[in-house]
Amino acid sequence: MTKLQPNISTTNIVFYDGICKLCNGLVTWLIKKDTKKELFFMSLQSEQAKKILSPFKIDTTQLDSIIYYEAGMLYKKSSAVLKILNKLGKIWKLTQIFWLIPCTIRNLIYNLVAKFRYKLFGKYSSCQIPTPNIKDRFL
Repeated sequence: MTKLQPNISTTNIVFYDGICKLCNGLVTWLIKKDTKKELFFMSLQSEQAKKILSPFKIDTTQLDSIIYYEAGMLYKKSSAVLKILNKLGKIWKLTQIFWLIPCTIRNLIYNLVAKFRYKLFGKYSSCQIPTPNIKDRFL
């Protein structure tokens, strides 16, 4: 977790690998589950993501982590996933019990999935363009 003070006014930003089919599937699922429309999305490949994250020494060409920005804090990997799921409320609040597992162990599992995600789920040749009905959720 890193304190972040970017030059942006939006919070609750999910930075994701825009060519990863697993990551795009997660974004689609999050949009459906986020009925309060609190989450916003930005591809790590975008110029805006590079601009926002570069002062914090995050190399957006290393696409092995989902990154979540909330209220001035930056979360990566399993911590990002847990923070995002917490925003969904309801039954998803139960996932917060995984904070009891040390981050190094949670991230071992996260890293294993990240390492093989292209082989298991595939990838797109370029970032997907959001449909008009969800375009307002992308920055």
